[in-house]
Amino acid sequence: MRMEAISASEIRDSNLICDGLVFPDRTPSPGLIEFKMFAEPIRIGSGDGNITIRNVCDFADLSAYAFSSRLESEGKVVAEGSLDVPNVIAHESVSVALPKAPLVPGYWFVTARLAKSTQWARAGHEVAWGQFPAAPAQQTVTRSAAYHRASRMTR
Repeated sequence: MRMEAISASEIRDSNLICDGLVFPDRTPSPGLIEFKMFAEPIRIGSGDGNITIRNVCDFADLSAYAFSSRLESEGKVVAEGSLDVPNVIAHESVSVALPKAPLVPGYWFVTARLAKSTQWARAGHEVAWGQFPAAPAQQTVTRSAAYHRASRMTR
């Protein structure tokens, strides 16, 4: 059986199709959020208590963006503030230390937003974000007097 290739323009008849990205009532689907992450001009990663900011643009630097961080634990904001990220040229990266914060179990959220309004979006528009687990709080294990009495009895 022979099949002929059909180009995408013949199938779609030059109309843009966003199958799976937007629901019929035009609310965004989780697939649209995944696509947003794929298309971000900045990659935000973590490791060893630092944040790695990578510029994946071909020509532009990161001077047009303002970076911020937020630590959340059990649904509450524990710490937040702006991040001082040096200007990163195209296809380069930089490592930035996380701000000082209490050691609590939770997640760090790092965002990059437009510092100034442009023709395509207003200042404050989120263009990239990352989420990372925070260091778990150190727990002190204390044993009750009853535990110590019981352990002496079994010896």
